[in-house]
Amino acid sequence: MDQLAGQEKDVADPRPQAVRYCLRSRGFFSEFNVLAFAYAHSLAHGRKLLLDPSKRSRLWLQLFSRLPPFWKDASEPLFSSVQMMAPKAPDGNWTAMRREVRDACFEKRRVSLPALPFEGTWDELVFFAARKLFRPCEVVLEQVAQAKRSMGLDLVRYSAVQLRRGDKVHGYRGSDGRLIIDTKVVPFEIYATCLQRVAPGLRDVFVLSDDYEAVEEARSQFPQYRLHTLCESHERGYFHADHQSASDEEKLVALKKLLASVIIARESKAFVGTHWSNLSTAVYMLHAHQERCMSVDPTQAWPPADPLFMPGNDVTRLAG
Repeated sequence: MDQLAGQEKDVADPRPQAVRYCLRSRGFFSEFNVLAFAYAHSLAHGRKLLLDPSKRSRLWLQLFSRLPPFWKDASEPLFSSVQMMAPKAPDGNWTAMRREVRDACFEKRRVSLPALPFEGTWDELVFFAARKLFRPCEVVLEQVAQAKRSMGLDLVRYSAVQLRRGDKVHGYRGSDGRLIIDTKVVPFEIYATCLQRVAPGLRDVFVLSDDYEAVEEARSQFPQYRLHTLCESHERGYFHADHQSASDEEKLVALKKLLASVIIARESKAFVGTHWSNLSTAVYMLHAHQERCMSVDPTQAWPPADPLFMPGNDVTRLAG
């Protein structure tokens, strides 16, 4: 009788009971942010999110203390129906998910999930999902505590900024061989203007950067700030192709430091990031004081994300 009742329920409710999500080898926070979107979408629809095991996911297991369960075996499904979801998959599931979350966020639709419990707007659900996913392992948290002590940030109120360099400003080759440049270098003067608005009086600033020369340049131009960073003197920007060719051990070391930097930035009293950066987006989503987060890009309104958005305050809006 129970088995028959279950079959009748499946017929009556044909929606997938779970989402099988494939982790890819993109930039780490590009992957994390979109995973947060997919997780929020799954929560809203009452579906279980399952991560598809891959070489990539082994690194994630060494970075986080708790992740969604992994897909076990396609021949023995845990659920009666599973929706496959992978970035840029031709079946349309990926595109439909992204469009629904984007539209729901910008239209400020509300969602109520008593079992979590959660009640709020869709963008708040995305932040909720990101924070549930972002549970770094103890080793990373110890690295953060040690780093904050060594920089003296454990005893002071501080703000944080991201200086974007590497292949995002120097360019990288797309699949068709064309050179793609995502953004231009933003002078630290603009960061200083933003800091005066969101963190007046704070002189200690944690700099999230992959290029030590950018940090040194900012120090020389704005000595009134005490700039702290985990970026090392030999680092000259992140280049994804180099990261992809590194060993798993090298990748793990780099990713632990990246997560530590993001944690230190999200624990700041205010954050200034860049408009299209996945890293800035992640800090914003995880930050406890989102009202004191802003972008340095003065000419950009916040458009619908492709694939993400950072719904904060830009310089133009604050200036007006």
